[in-house]
Formats: sequence, structure tokens, C-alpha cells
Amino acid sequence: MPRTVALFLEYDGTKYVGWQSQQNGPSIQDELNRALSERTGTPVIVMGAGRTDSGVHALAQVCSFQTESALPLSAFREGINVLLPPDIRVTGAADVRPGFHALRSVESKLYLYRTLERGVGSALEHYRAWKLTDPVDLDRMRAAVPALIGTHDFTSFAAADAEPNRIKTVTKITIVRMDGLAAPEIRFEVEGTGFLKQMVRTIVGSLVDVGRGHREPGWIRQVLELRDRQAAGKTAPAWGLYLKEVRYDPSLFISRL
Repeated sequence: MPRTVALFLEYDGTKYVGWQSQQNGPSIQDELNRALSERTGTPVIVMGAGRTDSGVHALAQVCSFQTESALPLSAFREGINVLLPPDIRVTGAADVRPGFHALRSVESKLYLYRTLERGVGSALEHYRAWKLTDPVDLDRMRAAVPALIGTHDFTSFAAADAEPNRIKTVTKITIVRMDGLAAPEIRFEVEGTGFLKQMVRTIVGSLVDVGRGHREPGWIRQVLELRDRQAAGKTAPAWGLYLKEVRYDPSLFISRL
């Protein structure tokens, strides 16, 4: 029986068309397929826990693949990293039980969105966070959050070409202000069992409209109920979004490095 291996990944998505292999440019999946196929000597196709969009980053993406290779887990970390570009890194590897699938086995995902509060752009954080020039009120944004928690039809917060099933469950949204490298930051964390294309970014963009005073907190509930993408705020830029964590049942892991 082939062996199933999971890899834990960190990447800067700036130069890539996204996670998924596409014809219009390099993808994270392409780079991993190439490196793993070279390392094992046989063709490998990885499956990711989520299809991050062009420009989106990951602190802990997860992918899985099947292989006949008996290489130790260290070879799937250190040995693969030497074959990858420096903006993609394998941070861990695990042998997992048969039937494990990086996407279908997910229990929940946690996304981080970073914004900077400063009047001018940042040379260091230009492709890492969304610059907010207008002041935002955290209390107003937090007052809007409860409407988004739970199981809802999130059509209003999804791209037009998102998957047909728009029913998703959001379990937690937190908003905090903290010191950052280049300027004070507002960090949004959104956790749920699954997400639609551009859903987190549109939630953030709409909450920022509330924080700027352009909309009242109750507007978020109205937008959700309308099930119309045109009713929501703009989609926040891709470069502020990070896939922070993917959670699985621990019993699926046999050994982990």
C-alpha cells in the first residue's frame, strides 16, 4: 500500500498565482510537485488544505500526497527545502493514516488578516498588510461581529465564481490592535469549518467600512440576509491575508517531525 504523507508549509504568496496549479503563472502546488517528484524519483501531485488566492500568504498551509518512497520524514522537510525557492518552506512532515486528505479531513481553519495604521505606505510591509489611512473604531467593528458567527449563507461575502454551496460556519472572529514592525496593526482572525473564495477578505473589507463609520454595525446582518455580493463592502487586498492554522483530528497522525 502507498504511504500517505502530510507536509506543513509556510510561504510568501507575492510571486505566485495562488496555491492551485494554473496556466497563467507559477503556483505553490507546482513548486511542491516538482520538488517532491525530483526527490522521490516518481511523479507526485500534492493536495492542499485550501486554495489560497494570488498574493495570499500562509503560515501553516497543509498538503498531502501518496508515495511508495521509504524516505524518512526528515527528507521530506530538509531534503525538499533545498529544492524549493526561498519563499516556500516545509516546516514539518508527518506520516498519516490511510484515507487522510489535506482538504477533506480538515476540522477547521484559522485565517489572519493584517492591516497597518499609517499615513504613508510601508517599504517593508508593502506586500504583507493592507494600509489603512483612515482611522477605524474597533468597538464598532466588534459590535458587528456577532451577526457573522454561526452557520449562514455567505453569498454576500463570496466571489461570483465561488463554489455553489454557500452555507458555511464561522466559529470565531477576533479583532485586536497591537504594535507592529512598521506601524500599529489591526489584526483580524477568522476561524471556521470552511470558507468560500474571497470570503475572509470581503468580511474584513466590510468590517473596515463599519470601523470607518461609513456603515452602522447592524448593516453587516442586513448584508448577510440579502445574499447579494453587491451589498457588501469591497474585498480587502490579497496581500494582507494569511492562512494561519489548519486543524485536524490528532488521531490521524502516526508520527510527526
